[in-house]
Parts: sequence; C-alpha cells; structure tokens
Amino acid sequence: MFESAVESAKDNGEDLTTTKAKKWLERAKNSLAGRDPTETALPAKESDEDRARFGQDAPGHLSVAGQRHNNDFEDIRKIQILPTFQEIICDRDPYLPVLDPSKLHLSGMDGLIDRHFRLYREEVTGKIRESLRSEVKSKRSNTGLRTNTYYNLEFEGLSCDELQGLVITVSIDQPKVVQGCSQKARKDWWESNKRLQREALVCILDPSGHAIFCTVAEIRDHQNSGKEGSGSLQGGPKKKIWQDLERHPRRAIVTLALAEEQDTSTIADYFSRYKSFNNMRLFEFPKVLLQAFRHTLTTLQSMISRKDVPFAEYLAPLQPTADVQDISPPLYAQQQNFQFNLDCLVSEGPKLILSPNESFDTNSLVRGSTLDEKQAEALAHALSRSLSLCQGPPGSGKSFSSVALLQVLLENKSTADLGPILAITYTNHALDQTLEKCLDSGIREIVRIGSGSKSERLQGFNLRDASKQIVRTRVEKHESHARSQTLAVNANHVNEVIMTLGMTDGINSLESYLENNYPVYFNQFWSKDQEGYQGFSPNPDPVIPKWLLGTSKGRPQNRTIPQLLEAECSVWGMSSSERKDLHAFWMNACQMSHRNRVLSVVKGYRKSKDALDAVRQEVDKRCLEQADIIGVTTSGLARNVGLLKRLPIKAILVEEAGEILESHTLTALLPSVEHAILIGDHLQLKPSVDNYELTSESYRGKPYSLDMSLFERLVSPPEGIPGTRLPFSTLQTQRRMHPSISALIRNTVYPNLKDDPIVSLYPEVAGMKRRLFWLDHSWPEVGSESDDQLSMSKSNDFEIAYVVCLVAHLLSQGVYLPQDIAVLTPYLGQVFKFRNALAAVSEIALDDRDVEALENAGMVDDNFSELPRKAPEKTSLLQCLKVASVDNFQGEEAKVVIVSLVRSNNANRCGFLKTSNRINVLLSRAKHGMYIVGNSRTSAGVPMWAKVIRTLKDQGNFGPALELSCTRHPDTPILASKPDDFKRHSPEGGCSLPCARRLKCGHICIQKCHPDLRHNNVKCLEPCKRTKPGCDHVCRKLCGDKCDLQCGVPVKDIDLELPCGHVVKSLLCWQSQAPKSVECTVMVVRKVPECGHPVKVECGVDVNDEDYRCTATCGARLKCGHACKQSCASCHSWGVVDHAQCECNA
Repeated sequence: MFESAVESAKDNGEDLTTTKAKKWLERAKNSLAGRDPTETALPAKESDEDRARFGQDAPGHLSVAGQRHNNDFEDIRKIQILPTFQEIICDRDPYLPVLDPSKLHLSGMDGLIDRHFRLYREEVTGKIRESLRSEVKSKRSNTGLRTNTYYNLEFEGLSCDELQGLVITVSIDQPKVVQGCSQKARKDWWESNKRLQREALVCILDPSGHAIFCTVAEIRDHQNSGKEGSGSLQGGPKKKIWQDLERHPRRAIVTLALAEEQDTSTIADYFSRYKSFNNMRLFEFPKVLLQAFRHTLTTLQSMISRKDVPFAEYLAPLQPTADVQDISPPLYAQQQNFQFNLDCLVSEGPKLILSPNESFDTNSLVRGSTLDEKQAEALAHALSRSLSLCQGPPGSGKSFSSVALLQVLLENKSTADLGPILAITYTNHALDQTLEKCLDSGIREIVRIGSGSKSERLQGFNLRDASKQIVRTRVEKHESHARSQTLAVNANHVNEVIMTLGMTDGINSLESYLENNYPVYFNQFWSKDQEGYQGFSPNPDPVIPKWLLGTSKGRPQNRTIPQLLEAECSVWGMSSSERKDLHAFWMNACQMSHRNRVLSVVKGYRKSKDALDAVRQEVDKRCLEQADIIGVTTSGLARNVGLLKRLPIKAILVEEAGEILESHTLTALLPSVEHAILIGDHLQLKPSVDNYELTSESYRGKPYSLDMSLFERLVSPPEGIPGTRLPFSTLQTQRRMHPSISALIRNTVYPNLKDDPIVSLYPEVAGMKRRLFWLDHSWPEVGSESDDQLSMSKSNDFEIAYVVCLVAHLLSQGVYLPQDIAVLTPYLGQVFKFRNALAAVSEIALDDRDVEALENAGMVDDNFSELPRKAPEKTSLLQCLKVASVDNFQGEEAKVVIVSLVRSNNANRCGFLKTSNRINVLLSRAKHGMYIVGNSRTSAGVPMWAKVIRTLKDQGNFGPALELSCTRHPDTPILASKPDDFKRHSPEGGCSLPCARRLKCGHICIQKCHPDLRHNNVKCLEPCKRTKPGCDHVCRKLCGDKCDLQCGVPVKDIDLELPCGHVVKSLLCWQSQAPKSVECTVMVVRKVPECGHPVKVECGVDVNDEDYRCTATCGARLKCGHACKQSCASCHSWGVVDHAQCECNA
C-alpha cells in the first residue's frame, strides 16, 4: 500500500521528498529480495553439497575441519585486523574467497564485501604472519618482507599518554653491530638505518602464546602527569624515559602504542605479574604502516551490516545477467523537470541544457566548447547515469574531462542540492594533480584531506589549515576545553591505577583487597575478633608471613578454597597447606582485581578521547560543508569515513579508477552517495598487489584476481564467471604522442585510437635520425634468474652505460632541458643504478614512490640523502631528469622517453613486462620521441611485444645500432651500437668532423663538430690580439679569456718625477697614462705624531692620517717593569690604552 502511495505521488518539482521516498523503498525491496545483511554475516552451517559446490574450505565453523584458529570466523566483523598468535602458528591455509560469487558463503553485497576484506587483509598481513611463523617455528623462509629482530625484550613501564593512549615502554638488546661502538656511532647507526621510527609496525612475540602488535610511539613531554614511573615492573617511581636508542651500550629503550585494543588485557596481565615473560623478542616491519590499511579494513567490516550501500544492485546483483545493464539517472536528477545547465562549458551560442532522461545532441556541445566528440559523449553519459564509467586511453584527456564534469556539477550544485563533491584518487601525487587542475579551471573552494601533499599551490587548502580559519562557536570552545580537561583527568587516573599493578604482591595491597572483599578474614588479621582476641598489628612484624609459616595445633585438614571461604573459619585454625592455597587464591584474585580496574579506567579514557575528537570534528565538518570540492586519497577516505558520512555528499568522482583496488573503491560508497563517476583505463596499470599469489598474473592467484579493479570488473567481467556488465564511454582522441609512437598501442591495444592533428606537428628529436627506435642487443642482465618476484635485483649494466651516453647526447643538443627527458625501467635495481650513473650527467628526480620502494628494499646507501630527491620545492621535478619505474610513471609524460627493458637471458624470461598493461603504459609516455634499449629475443615471446617489434621493423625503427644526427653535417652517418660509439663518433654531440665554423671572436673553431649550444660556449685558445684605449699593446691572454680592464705591460725609462721629489724609472702602462694616480713606493723613515714612534714606510703613506695604525713595538713599561712587546696599534685602540699581560705573569 505504501509503495502504491509513493508511486502515485506527484513531485512538485521544488524538492526531492517523493524521490527520496522511492530511494528508501527501493533499498527496502532490495533487502527483502535477498537475505538481510546482518543475517548473512552469520550464515548457517553448510551442507556437504554446498561445500562441493564451493570447491574450497569455508571460513570459521563452516569449515569441514572446524575453526582454524581463534581469529577464524565466518563473520568478518569478529576478525582482528592483525594476526593472533594462534593464527600465526596455524599450519592450515586461510580461507580466501574466489572471484566467482556463486562459490562464496555469502550472497549479494555482503559476499562482495566479505571477499574483499579477506583478500585485502591477506595482502597486507599475510607476509607478516608468515614471517612470524617462521620465527616461532625456527624455520627460516624468505617471505620477501624485511624484518628487524631485537632480543631479550623486557617491560619497563606502562602509562597513559593523553594523545597516544596506553603506551608501553620496553627495553631490548642493542643490535650486535653497535654494542661495541661509541654513543655517537650508535646514534648515527639508528638514524641512518631508520630503525624503530615513529609509527613503524612492531610485534612483541612471547613464545608462550602471545603476539602483541604495536606501533612506535612518539611521546612528547606535553603533559605533566606527575606519575613518573607509573607502571614500572620494579614497583617504585623512577625517571620516565620514553625513548633512548643510543645512550646505553647494551640496551635500547623504546615506547610503543598498542595496535589492537584487545591486547590491553594481555599487557595488564604482564604488568600485574599474572603472566610471566621470558625470551621475548621484538620484531620490526620497516615501512609497513598500519594506518595505510587498517581503516580500509575496519570500514569494510562496518559495511557488512549496512543495508544502504549505494549501487548494490549493480555491483553485486543476486541474479547477475550477461546483458549490459541500463543505469538509471542519479536520484537527485530524477525530480520532475530537472535539467543540467551546461553553460559553464560553452563560450558562446544559445543556452545548453541536458535532461538525464532525454536524448542529447552532443554536437551542440562540441561546437560551443573545447570538448571533442567522445569527450562530450562521455560527459553526457556521466551526467545521465547514477553509476558512470569512462575509459580514457593514454593522452586522451581523462583529467580534462574530469574537470569539465566537476564544473558542470558545481554549476548545478544548488539546483540538485548536491553538497560537496568528493574527488578520490589512490595516491597523493594523483590527488595533487587533480586539485591543481581544478585550480587552473577557476575552482577555488577546495579542501584537501590528508598531509601527503607536495604541491606548493595547494598549501593553505589542506583541511588542517583551512579549519583554522573557521571561527569556533562559544559552545565549541567550551566543549573542547571541558573535554580536554576531562581527558587529562582520565589519563592521570589511568596512570594512578596502573601504579597499583606492580604492587599486587605487597601486604598493603592484599590488606586493602581483603578489607573490601573478605571483611571477616580481614578482621581476624588486623583487628579484634568476636571473642575479643587481638589480631596482629601491621606495624610490628608482618602478619601474613607469620601466618603462612604457622600451622594448626589439631589434626591437619585439606579443605578446598570454596569450603574455606564459605565456612569463614578461623585463619589460625587452618593447616599449613590450606593457608598456602588460600593465600595463593587471594593473591591471584587481588591481581585480577587490579587488572580489571585498569581495563575499566582505560575504557573510560578512550570514551573521553572519542568525545574530544567528536568536538574537534565539528569544526572540520563545518569547514568541509563550505567546500565545493573535497579531495582525498582512498586511505584518507577510510581514515575519515566517520566525518565524511556526516556530510551531504551525493556525488563522487574517482580518478584512475582502473588502478585502485576494489576494496578501496567500495569504502568510498558512502550511504549518502547518489552519483558515482569512475574514470580510468583497465588496459593500463592494474591495482598494485604485493602478494603475487593473489594476482591474475599468477596461475594460483587467478581465481582470486585481487588486482582486478571494480572498474575493470564492471567494464570487462572475467569470462566464465557470473557478473554484471555496465555501459561505459571511451575517449578516442589522443593529444600526447606523435602518430608514429601512438601506432604502437593503436596496433595492439586501442584499435579505434585517433591522433589529434596537433601531434603531427611535433619537431624531430634533436641529434637523432629517427624519433622512434628499438636498439637491439644481447648483453646479459645481472641478477638472479630463479625468481621474478625478487625483481629488485634485476639490472643490466650495458643498458645503464648506453642510456647514460644517450641522455648526455640529447642534453648536449641544447634543445632539451633535463625535465624534458624521462628514463623508464621496470626494475628498482635498475632505477638504483641509474640514479648513481646519471647523477654525473644531470640532476635526477626520483619519484617519491620509487624512493620509498628503494628504501623498503634496503637499496639505499649512505650517500643517498646527498643526491637530489623529489621534494616540495619548485626545483624538485622542474629542473631534474626524471628516472622512474614503469609502475610509478602512469599519468606522467615527457618529450623524450628512454626505456631500459633490462631483461636479457637465455631462458627468454621477460619478467614484469610480460603483461600488456605495463607494456601499454611504457609505450605511451613519450610525446616527441622514444628509444627502447633491450633484447628483442627475450621480449618477443610475449604476444604484445611481438606485435610492437613487427611494427617497428616495418617502420625501419629497429636495429643493432642507433642512428645519430649531426645538424651541421646531416649526411654523415653516425651509428651507435655501444656506449663507446657516442664518444668515438659524436664526442661533442655532433659528428667526428672538425667544426670549422667561426667563433664569435672570428677565429675558426678547432673542436669536433657540435651543436650550437656548445659552439657558442667554446673557449677560443688562440692568442688575444685586442688592444686597449691609450696604447698599442696587445692583450697577453688567450682569446677566450676575459681581457684585463687596464693594460699591465711594464713601461721602462720614463724618469717620472713625483710631487715628493722622487723619480720613478718604470711603471705599468696604465699608470704611465695617469701619472697623478701613481703613489711613491720609496721607503722612508717617518715619526708617528700620536705615539712618537719612528716607522719605515713607503713615501706615499701618510702617517698623519687618522686611520693609520702604527706598526712599531709598543715598548711601554708594564707594572712588572718589563717592556710591552705588542705592536703599538694593538695597545692603543680608539684612544684606549690596553697592554697585554706580561709573559712573566707578575
């Protein structure tokens, strides 16, 4: 009845009430059509028939063999993000859901979310689990994850920091390599090796059965807790030391913050001595940042119970069909008479509007705007579909189209009641690029979430900076102050309670416990009993030890603890064994009491911390509500999902969607979203997955295909697997590559790709006969042949030497700046060597992602920090040669690209570049020219490479020697097959013939042929023949040197009488031309008026000048009677006499 009422209602066109009612009704129908998400998260046990259908073991209790460990559940909300100890030591394989939705234990959207949670968790924590398992079981295995191990861990203190929460201070053995070093050497070693840096993930491993994950905390003395030494296992107060890695030669101290709240009770057990610890170790996982993946996983966990995930009917239909689905317009665009105003894109002509449910003439948009036909079509489709997909081949204007879409959405923001638009990318670099393009288009109301920006232009647009401009209300100020105080009080209270943990074995602690829990027994020990007998006083000798040493006078009894407690019998009538048992029971209960109290107050602290965060988030919320565009990375989105859910965000735009893991894209689907636009290219780079066994490239990983993005799955579903195919738009005109270069990807990947006429006008590459060439060689690679996954070791020294010479040749032409040239290679090992080799030719800029990858691989040396690195300064990438791995250069371009393929082996293993996606990216970065250096025989086994090689051969752009070009002698053949050929045949960037051109001075250039840049800077070595005014003397320098301003030739026999009467026999030429400037140099004796000393000076020196300083010995009598031996000028300065102390010290 409600449904019919909604359907019959008429929208008045002024609001979206009816439309929203339809939206919630549709969600309710979808929920009723399948199982409720909250029920599907806890499925019933499978039958044998179901297990056979799944073809794999199920999770948790659904497994045939039962639950694998204590972190194996069918409901992902119960799974701890980081591995538990039982999970670490478990030998059974984890449950990993496959791509086929029919083989999942959950259906619909819940099954999709469950699958991506488990696969992504395996991707980010699987190697950690395997590394720790090999340590626990003493089985060394190469997991590919760098791990640092520290031995003999001891707990030093437990405390509550206002900002970090519960933190643990531990001490560890210094690594053996620094135990015999000086303190400075230890400090340098810790810093240079970047050990135990802030937020590094570590694990405290207790062989008895605990794995406690933490992050390295950075504690500042921002609070005066007054509880120094709180939580010390030694029980007494001591000076708090948060971190000290270098001072002690044997031990290092570091403070850690718990990564999992569940481990709070375990830590409390250690500090209450309820658990003992021996042989504990600390494992560090360098560059594994918990914050990079934790929030994505926790967001997925929260989504499993939601019934309001947008587009569930498209992303995970209960009954998928092979047909392309129709996509309805965004909900906000379904209101009556809604139209998109496109005037912001049209420079002239009639008003242009787009109705989502009506056909649209894209030609009118093409005529009035700068969009091409396919861009206009893609924009119309994106506005008309609630879930829009746009594929953009390299150089086709994906970013340009994205900005046009954002302009239209902002133009209609008020009409559609859109709220802020969320722009999402995977990397900080891509986000900077997107937001800078928004600035270029005139969009100013931008807020960027996250601190990873390296763009100077975006400074001030960061949420942290923008929120400071928001004036807080009086209520917000009051609440913030009040909750800050509450937090400080609660943190101090936690520290006070923690102090009791180390005192549970004391008499006072037990006395207090008995008084509160067993008053009858308390009175027997410390007061008169009912019969009037006086108990032992606590002031003399301790009562409990005496009681434990005593025994009853009657027959010994062996009553149980419950019997003793229930009977409340006399403590003095108990047998010796009863006394010991009861005392042990009380001590254990006392420890548990303190432990539980700590857990309780820590829980209170966390609530107050959440309350303070909520108040501060209000200011951020108001700041974001005022923005037009909110930019955020996928990890930043997951980290701030609680804040973003509170915003009226209806439209999101996901850039490079083909490169983003589906799990990350799913977290962007906020409940309020009504319009999602995904722009990317599934034929370029896939999402980055470190675990090769989970990728589609691996035979074992193909059933999982974690590297398949949501964009690819919706555009091109895998064959043989039930899935949904959605309509998508494709851009077809590229404006980056010269047609000869674009032909390589047109013949292999994009048959419909067109070239804009402008790319045909690119100039030829200076110094080269051809703009495109494959230099074929057979020089073998360096590195292991056993495992392609250890790819960081791969390099090729021949290619390094050849490319360095080629770069130098190109730069010598004087046409290209270093930033116009990019050197690309698939392997980090080659990037590392290029960095060192090219540093002598030009400054080099490594992409931040490559720098991080090199550091993760341990491939940095002590001189690394001295080399140029990409940084926020303007000169970082603008004045440096670009050197990058293929995977980190997507979205970038350069005028000239040089490719080093590296692989050259007898087995013809092509390695990383066997996939068409990477080859596509590699071949589509160059604008004017591209030069590939590699072994074609190694690559030819890959179908796409075979087509590329065939195309190059047909064009005549393939061979064993690269043809260079001399601008002065274009007909001179110059072939370079080896690095030495550049020096032999083109030593100066031209050819080996003499230059023979005249220099600016008029002399003939005697150097080898070279480009104009070098010619104009040649230093002429002929004698200079220039003269100076006033004389006929020829300059005595070389022609290329700068002449002296005055002639320095000696002139003799001039007999010039000076005003002083002395006669000068010879002068320099310039002095003879100006005799009045000549000063007499004859030595004479004169008396200094001020001190009376006679001094020998040049005749031209005026001793009467107030600036003259007497050089004679002072000679004045000192108090001791000796003469002062200093110079007169030293003792008499500015009218003050100051003699130095005599050497006699009298």
